[in-house]
Amino acid sequence: MNTSFTNIHTHIFTVNHAPDYFLKTVISNTTLAEWVNKLLQKKGTRWAMKGALKALTIFSPGKLELVKRYIEFIETGTSVSQEDIFKPLNKYYARFEGGHKIIVLTQVLDFLDLEQTSTHIRVQTQVEEVCNLKRNALYRDNIYPFLGIDSRQTGFSLLEQWAKKYINTEAGFYGLKIYPAAGFFPFDKRLDEVWKWAAGNGIPVMTHCTRSGSFYLGRFDSILGSGNFPVESLNENATVMPSIRQRIQNVGNDTALHKKNRIWCNVFGHPENYIPILEKYPDFKLCLAHLGGSTEVRRSAFPTEKSEGPAYPDYLNDNWYEHVIALMKKYKNVYSDISYTLSDRKALQAIIDRFKQPDMVDGWGTPLIKKLMYGTDYYLTQEEEDGDEPGLQKNFLELFAPDQVKALAYDNPGTFLTSLIHP
Repeated sequence: MNTSFTNIHTHIFTVNHAPDYFLKTVISNTTLAEWVNKLLQKKGTRWAMKGALKALTIFSPGKLELVKRYIEFIETGTSVSQEDIFKPLNKYYARFEGGHKIIVLTQVLDFLDLEQTSTHIRVQTQVEEVCNLKRNALYRDNIYPFLGIDSRQTGFSLLEQWAKKYINTEAGFYGLKIYPAAGFFPFDKRLDEVWKWAAGNGIPVMTHCTRSGSFYLGRFDSILGSGNFPVESLNENATVMPSIRQRIQNVGNDTALHKKNRIWCNVFGHPENYIPILEKYPDFKLCLAHLGGSTEVRRSAFPTEKSEGPAYPDYLNDNWYEHVIALMKKYKNVYSDISYTLSDRKALQAIIDRFKQPDMVDGWGTPLIKKLMYGTDYYLTQEEEDGDEPGLQKNFLELFAPDQVKALAYDNPGTFLTSLIHP
């Protein structure tokens, strides 16, 4: 039984782990991009951010939200080290008498544009830094790392020289983290042996599952070309492969979208993309993070409410929240978390109301509330009102009943983290 309050979803990578071409990609004016990037590398020049944001409305209208998110990210991300980011988080959760666990998700940020070079710190070093934190006596009982993985990592065995190297009792990593919107498909055959091993050993896999967040930043043609299917599926006979292929083909034919990365990158993170894995490995343990996102929750719960997100073509306009719930019902080991989404109190209340409904059980009779977990998405929520840890936790503790708090923050993550390697 897990007696520790658990945050299942946090990040501690710094701005130095993100590609240095990021702003040059999202700001159309190169001179402005270089100026802003220099400001963001120095902690003493944060005052200039507001001026930069105002300038963006002139030079790059429509890109303001993305750059604003990046600026909020680097507010904490410009810390000198990952330890500097983890330390205050760890101190905050020390208030829980029964102890605490913080799942730290390392992330592959090396392939956000296949046509640009960068001098940022690569994922191997990011992971080793977290490994050192796990070895540190000050943190080892509280930090539970997940290993970022991407099918485009080449030159070594993703199973033997990556997953098994870190997910063991010595290195102390507990699971795997993927971020398909960065430009790859979770059913990519290059990941097959890793998924087989994970399913066979009960290794948990965390994936980003919302329309918002980061995404591939390069040209459409640099990654999807003419829209032809770009990779071999690990399960070509999966029931949803025709639907997936058609979605990709539709995006390929819709040339008006090809400069709108935020929209067409939905083809990588779509919830249906996990069905080929789940049909092949029914015991695959997966958390579809964010419940599809607060925007999707609101679209479902309040259909007459004007959506805050961009307009999607009909073939991309299905509701991810509904997809996530359907997968939680159909597959025994599919979970979700409320990270980031809990910054929206109205969406959070809608989730609570929905999960009380009698049909919210899986095929084994397990209520879906027992497959939902507490997480915050620290520190990426800082752009939101009350998006710091106290504000997010306030939302959680005020809106959820005590028995639900116990389920989401103790029992459910305890089950999710348990594997043959970490029993």
